[in-house]
Amino acid sequence: MAQTVYDPPVSTYIPLQTITLGSSASSVTFASIPQTYRDLVLVVTVPTGHNSGSGVVINSDTDYSSNYSRVAMAGDGSSGSSFVNSGGGNPTANHDLGALRPNGQLIAQFMDYSATDKHKTILTRAGGAANDVWAVASRWADNSAVTTLVFSTDGGNLPAAMVLSLYGIAS
Repeated sequence: MAQTVYDPPVSTYIPLQTITLGSSASSVTFASIPQTYRDLVLVVTVPTGHNSGSGVVINSDTDYSSNYSRVAMAGDGSSGSSFVNSGGGNPTANHDLGALRPNGQLIAQFMDYSATDKHKTILTRAGGAANDVWAVASRWADNSAVTTLVFSTDGGNLPAAMVLSLYGIAS
C-alpha cells in the first residue's frame, strides 16, 4: 500500500519545524515554540515496520497522575473499541496521542496552545497500512502556554526515517 502524505492547507498552516530522523531516537523535542499562532498541528509520518503507542510531554510536565486525561476510539474495519482514562499512569506505557502504525500518519492539533486562561485540548487522528484508525481527544490540565513538546513512543525508540513536522495555525 502506498503511503499517503498529509499535505496541509498552505494558507493557514505555517511551517515551524520539520525533523527527519537519520537514526532511531528515544524522543524528539520541539522547543521555544513561538506564541504567535492560535493552534499547533503536529504531523508524524511513520516509516514501515513501526507499531506502538505514542505520546507527548508538554513543558516538561510529567505529572501523569493528574494533568493528563483522554477519551479514545479505534477501529479496524471489522471491530471497534473505545476507552477513557483520567489522570493516566506511567508516561512510558500510557501516552496521550494514540497509535503509530507502519506506513501511517498521526496528526495532533493542540487547540489554543498559547492561551493562559484555559486547559489545553489535543485532538488526534492516526492510521496506517494495517487499516486501523484512531481518534483521541486529550486534555492537559494546565493553564500555561505550550512552549515545549517532547514526542516519544511506548514501543522503544522512534525509528529512523520518521518525519515530524510542527505547524502554527494562523488566526
